[in-house]
Amino acid sequence: MRAYWFVAIGGGVGTLIRTGISTLYPLAHGFHTVWINIIGSFLLAMLFTLMPAHNDRMRSLRLLLGTGLLGGFTTMSTFSLDIVKLLAGNEWAIAAIVVCASIVGGLLASACGFWLGRKLRGENA
Repeated sequence: MRAYWFVAIGGGVGTLIRTGISTLYPLAHGFHTVWINIIGSFLLAMLFTLMPAHNDRMRSLRLLLGTGLLGGFTTMSTFSLDIVKLLAGNEWAIAAIVVCASIVGGLLASACGFWLGRKLRGENA
C-alpha cells in the first residue's frame, strides 16, 4: 500500500511541473509536450540506470521519481490530443513533425540518459 502513496505523491508533483512549464512557456502546436516528453524520457532512463531496484529504498525512490513524478510529468494522452487537434485543423505536416520529433527525440533522449547513467555508475557505456 505504501508504494501507491509514492506513486501518487510523485505523480501529483509531476503533473504540477508539466502544467507549470506548459503555462509559463507555451509553444505553438503542442511542441511543449514534445520537449516535456523528450526531457522526461532522458531523465527516466538515467534514473532507472542509476538506481537499480536492488533494495526497498531504491524501489521506493524509483516509484516516487520514476513511475510517479516522471510518469505524471510526461504524458501520452496530451501528446495524442495535440495530434488529434492538429489533424482536425488540417495541419497534417505539423502533426507528422510532432509525432516524429516525439518518437525519435524520446528514443534518442532515453539512449542518452541510459548512456550517461552507466557512465556515472562507472560502467562502460
